[in-house]
Order: sequence, then structure tokens, then C-alpha cells
Amino acid sequence: FFFALLAAIALAPPRARRWPRDGAWMLREVGLLLLLAFSAWSIVRYLFADGGPAVFDYIVVGGGSTGAVVAGRLGEAGYSVLVLEAGGSTQISLGGDAEPVAGKWTIFDVPLGWVQVLSDHRWSKEFQWVVPADPPPAIARGLGGCGIHNAMLYMRGRPADFAEWGAGWSWDDVLPFYKRSEDNEQFGSSPLHGTGGPVRVTTVASDELSDFFLDAFSTAGLPHVEDFNGPDRIGFGRYQFMIRDGLRDSAAAAFLGADRRASYRAPPLVKTHALATRLVVEGRRVVGVEYVRGRAPTDKAKRLRAMARHEVVLSAGAVMTPKLLLLSGVGEAAKLRRLGIPLVYDNPAVGRGLADGVYAIMQWATRKRNFFKCRLGTQAEEDQPHADYCAQQRAMYAAGQHLPPVPRLCSWWCQRRPPPAVGIYI
Repeated sequence: FFFALLAAIALAPPRARRWPRDGAWMLREVGLLLLLAFSAWSIVRYLFADGGPAVFDYIVVGGGSTGAVVAGRLGEAGYSVLVLEAGGSTQISLGGDAEPVAGKWTIFDVPLGWVQVLSDHRWSKEFQWVVPADPPPAIARGLGGCGIHNAMLYMRGRPADFAEWGAGWSWDDVLPFYKRSEDNEQFGSSPLHGTGGPVRVTTVASDELSDFFLDAFSTAGLPHVEDFNGPDRIGFGRYQFMIRDGLRDSAAAAFLGADRRASYRAPPLVKTHALATRLVVEGRRVVGVEYVRGRAPTDKAKRLRAMARHEVVLSAGAVMTPKLLLLSGVGEAAKLRRLGIPLVYDNPAVGRGLADGVYAIMQWATRKRNFFKCRLGTQAEEDQPHADYCAQQRAMYAAGQHLPPVPRLCSWWCQRRPPPAVGIYI
């Protein structure tokens, strides 16, 4: 309105303003220049907003643990990066807009909140993908990926696992990157660990019941493992966790948190509620991503587009990454043609061989009052057991007094190398 008013004044006849002709001419010229500048700014804003083909050095599809690390390191190196995350914001450091449950902290900041995220429909319906499988897998949908609702265990693969990945991916190749990312409280700077990295790795306070279990394992003659990321991993011991000052320190919070992002030469642009629908391909090269915005976008949602100067990185997870490839025409030719999807590249292996780590959790009840169950953000907080204790915990979090996380007692059996038995189909 301001620029339009200036333009109207500038274009008005000189007699109407009763100004000298030279002054009116100058004012008219200034008004025209301002009007042209405003128009140019509007065009640029349109081109680089959601409605236009914005261009970045790299586009990362998926803001989970892998995507956060890739985007963070690229931004640190000075590249322009766009992160497209289908879910919403989660932790406070990631711009979390989820319901606060303990002062300003969200359910994703409180370490044991992950149990409630998986079981409470209020959070699971928005921050988990609905996958048509039986049983349905718990696949996170939100900034941070599975790092926002896992148990925060810091557990790396075995050296022998990396030996099968081929040249450039051996244990000796990847170990320096692990060490560079760590800020390990217990082991410090050592041959297998590092300090000063963005990811805080720490231990938790012990408790009487856990000590009883460890003593029982020792009495049974099982070997004690000091470091489950060390050379010997068969035995009993305490895990390390990705927890900083009593709060969850997910890979996304560590690499894309507000403070960390501000320190980068080129802070990545993170778009939440941005669902990638198709890869933009020219010839045999992926040059961009088509996506839609919204918490629950439909087929009628406006298709937006972003382009990449260098590469598009797919880190949308074990299910959503092959799904995006298939929707983009990369997969088994015969099946894609039956669905009316134009073929880009015939590769029957896309979506096949998905292996899920099946495990069984065993839990026990105890007569000792070592553990309390506190539900966060409930309406009837006074009705839950141990209401006074739970209210005290929330108050301490709200005041910034972050307590060491209380250990939980459970045991599980899992297949380390489950056979591939299922696939991703559309």
C-alpha cells in the first residue's frame, strides 16, 4: 500500500500537487523506481518461495538421523542445503511445536518420553507413519526421525559389519567420522572415541536394582563389558546414551539444533511438513525434488519444486526412500507400467530385501520402589499414581534442573542378522 501511494503521488499531474515542474518530475521518477523495485522484489520472493523453483547446492530428503548429519556437515562446509521433512518439529532446539509437557520441554526432549510417544495416540498419530503391515512398524515421522522416539542407546555397528560394505566403507574408514561426531563423557579422547563433537554421549546414574542384576551376571560367570562399542561386545554391562544435561540429544538436535545451525557457514534451510512426492529427473540424473506441504496433504495439494546444483540425498528411511524411488519411476519396469508410472530406470531390486530386526522384550515387576511411571501432559495428572513425585519431576524440568535419567530394567532378545523376507510395494 505504501509503495502504491508513492507511485500515485509521483504520477499525479504537477498542477494537482502545486509543485514546481522540476520537483514533480523528480518525484515521479523516484516513485517509478520504487514501484519497479517493489515489483522486482515481489517476483524474486515468488520464485524463491514455496511456489517457485528454489535452487540449492544439495537437497536432503528426510530430516532423520542420517539426513541431519549430512545436512549439518554440508552446511558447515559452506554449501546451501534444503532439508525436506514430511513430519513436524519435535524438540525445542529444533523449533518444536509439539505440546509442552514439562515447562517449555516437549515430550521428545524428556528422555523417557519415548515410551509415551509410542503408546499415546495423541503423539503417535502425528509423529508416526501409518504403514500397512502386520504388525505395523513404529517408523517415526518428524524432524529427528527415529532419533526422537528411540531409547537413545549409543551403539555402533561391529567392525566386521562394515567389512561387507566394500571399498571406502571399512571400519578403519568410518571410525574417524564416528570419533569426530562424539563428545564422549566416559571414555574421552581414545582410540575408539572422541571429544568435542556435536553428539553428547554419556552414562546414566545407577540404581540398586540394576546393580543387583549386574552382580547376578557376574556371579553366573558372564564376562563384563566396559564398552559396548569396543572390541568385545558379548557379556553384560551398562549402555551409553545420547543425552545432554538430562535431555535427549538426538542426531538432529546435535547437528541441526538452533545454536549449532547458527554456527555453520551456510545454515541449512529446514522445511517441515514437506512431503517429497517425486524426484525430478533429466536424462539419467536427479536434479530436483517435487513436494507438497501440510500436516496431511492430499492428492489435490499444490506441487512445489526445488532444484539441486550438485546432488539430491535420499535419507527418508528404509520404507519411504524406496517408495519415493518407485513413485519416481525407478524400480521394476513391468510393475511401474501397470501402475501408469513412467519408467526412468529399470531396477527390480528397489524395495526388495527389507530386513526388520525382530526382537522380544522381557519386563519384570518389582516390589522395590525403584521406578515410577509418570505420564506427561495428561489432563488428569492428579489421578495418576505417584502424582506428587511426577509433579516434582515436571517442575524441576520446567526450572531447568535436568535430572539424570532414571535407569529402566528390561531385557530383550533380537536377531542380529535377520533374513530379508519382505519388500516395499505401491
